[in-house]
Amino acid sequence: KPGSPKVISASVHGSGGGSVNGTITFNATLQMNRPGLLLLNGVVYIGWGSHCDNHLSTYHGWVMGYSASTYQQVVVYNVTRNGYAGAVWEGGQGLVADSNGAIYFMTGNGKFDTHVSPAVDLGDSFVKLSSQNSLKVLDYFTPFNQSCLDSGDVDLGSGGPVLIPTSPQELVGAGKQGRIYVVNKDSMGGYTADPNLNSSNCGTEGARTNVDHILQELPNKTVGGVWGSPSYWNSSAGQFVYFVGSGDHAKAFKLSNGLLPHTATSQSPESWGYPGGDVVISSNGSTPGTGIAWNIGSNGVLYAYDATNLGRELYNTSQNSGRDGLPSGSYSKFSVPTVANGEVFVGTHSTLDIFGLFKTTPTLSSVIPNAGPVGTSVTLSGNAFGATQGSSTVNFGNATANVTSWSNTSIVATVPSGLPTGPINVTVTVGGQTSNSQTFNVTTLSTPAYNNTGTSDDSNPTAASFDGHGNSYSAQALQGVGITPGSKVPFNGVTFTWPTPASGQPNNWQANGQVIPVSGGGTLAFLGASANGASTGTFTVHYSGGGTQTFNLTFSDWTLGGGTLSPSPGNQIVVTMPYRNTPTGKQTHKSYVFYIQVTLTVPSGQTIQSVQLPATESPGQIHIFAIGTK
Repeated sequence: KPGSPKVISASVHGSGGGSVNGTITFNATLQMNRPGLLLLNGVVYIGWGSHCDNHLSTYHGWVMGYSASTYQQVVVYNVTRNGYAGAVWEGGQGLVADSNGAIYFMTGNGKFDTHVSPAVDLGDSFVKLSSQNSLKVLDYFTPFNQSCLDSGDVDLGSGGPVLIPTSPQELVGAGKQGRIYVVNKDSMGGYTADPNLNSSNCGTEGARTNVDHILQELPNKTVGGVWGSPSYWNSSAGQFVYFVGSGDHAKAFKLSNGLLPHTATSQSPESWGYPGGDVVISSNGSTPGTGIAWNIGSNGVLYAYDATNLGRELYNTSQNSGRDGLPSGSYSKFSVPTVANGEVFVGTHSTLDIFGLFKTTPTLSSVIPNAGPVGTSVTLSGNAFGATQGSSTVNFGNATANVTSWSNTSIVATVPSGLPTGPINVTVTVGGQTSNSQTFNVTTLSTPAYNNTGTSDDSNPTAASFDGHGNSYSAQALQGVGITPGSKVPFNGVTFTWPTPASGQPNNWQANGQVIPVSGGGTLAFLGASANGASTGTFTVHYSGGGTQTFNLTFSDWTLGGGTLSPSPGNQIVVTMPYRNTPTGKQTHKSYVFYIQVTLTVPSGQTIQSVQLPATESPGQIHIFAIGTK
């Protein structure tokens, strides 16, 4: 991509290790990008630690921001610009951000300014930076025993924090001591010096939890040493925080009023050596019974547990190692499983392994009705269709049906056009798995019955209601312009046949999704009109090869609004009658029948098989007397 690759470089003012004339320059030989990247408001933030504390006195923790679009460096922060170390590594976990754009992370061993407030050098600290214009320290928390952590190589920043949406929002994290800290992100607590700290015997300080000014602090070894970050899930059973410490079990702690219990709410049967692990939660939101806690053990096995009770193991890859086992000796420390699209991805030194559920073959139990012409709406019943259609299909032989409704046990589909008459196998294909078949008998498409009586005899005007209000065409007026039941009506190169029913009988289709057989050339023509105002609807042509074509047509009102309107575009007047019938007799409103046509794009080697009238139209109602082609 233009602008990449980009050589990493940076410098800050400072007097710390490796500085020259008051400037510290980023030295790629000493530094290593350890934590995951953070993308925030169009900027990629990169954290830097060291190569296993080599050159301890001259490396530093860094955070840099690069524009995600131009790759230009926009901000730089050095954790210990007047000191040393303070790596940002977090066992590979990413930096954290809140909705206000603040960035949070934990730092490793290094100098901390015990006699400067606010501190400039922030080794072994929770750090909060502003991302506005520059990376400026907004707040921090440093444990009272930071000097012990630094001198004993007991990094706080071997782990990273998780940001929990409590009120107030909390940061939870732990380092090599396995001491869990719960910190208010809006008032982190700073540093509290302890004049009684026994720096010569730091082990005696492990149980003290009443010095730091934070929300909660649990003693050393509450969990094994952490080389990663805790995880969080807001379930229907409550809020849980998860740790997998080195030499320890996976542990879940249930939050209560923003605080953690002193002992785990549940823990896994297994425990793992260095470096522990990182729990990843997958669930359907907070829906009960859907939470799964995933962890890659340091023994190279992927485990799955009930996220509300880690004592209940659901699965591990050693249960069927021949099929599921990860490559021997390929476990990669600090690796974290990734869950996406119903699959679990595990990276090793040599492979990417993907785990998922076995695909279930759908079962088709019935197709109702089990016979009818093309265009028939059918309901398929069965199981394992899936909650939504996605890429799944309903197949009539080799033809794919249009689907209007889909659930795990029921599908509504339309018998596709272009099928030969006779029995045909119907199947459902889901995720590449095809169901058993059921038989559907394709019958000849018949012309649907007329559903509107539009013509009345002048002697009996109440026998028809074209518009739904008792008004209708006059049989005598139609006869006066040459139209009688079953007569030919030639217009614009198309010869139509007027409906054969006598006056007072249904003689037109009021559009309601009817499928009408049609055959002939590439131009489709209609005789019709709209009632209660001009009306527009979507028509669908079905071709013999199974394809379709849709188009919109607008039909003019049958009285042109009582003579106040002109025909809609594309409408031609076929006949004009001097009056219409009403429930009380003749009314000298002129009435009209219109011609409208559409030119089709007929696929090569195919023919028109049928046309489907609109299922809905507005604002009036479309009425069709005859259909022809040319």
